[in-house]
Amino acid sequence: MTGQFLADDSNSAAAPAISFDTDSDLGLFRKSANVMGFASSGTEQMIFDANGITFRSQKGVRFGDNDNSHYVEMKAGTVT
Repeated sequence: MTGQFLADDSNSAAAPAISFDTDSDLGLFRKSANVMGFASSGTEQMIFDANGITFRSQKGVRFGDNDNSHYVEMKAGTVT
């Protein structure tokens, strides 16, 4: 990521409130009261709220080994 850091009052994943001028659809936005959204490619990928972190659309959490050649991934409904 390069370029200027931009911030406004957007509440949209398509145009996050906190983004970069050369990557304007990547960033953070206020989804609703007390809910922070995280966007990539203009799509909400995860939220952070009082319940913790929620990954959207079956996005996984990956834990890599020391050289990242192998990983364990957890997703909703599956473990690989």
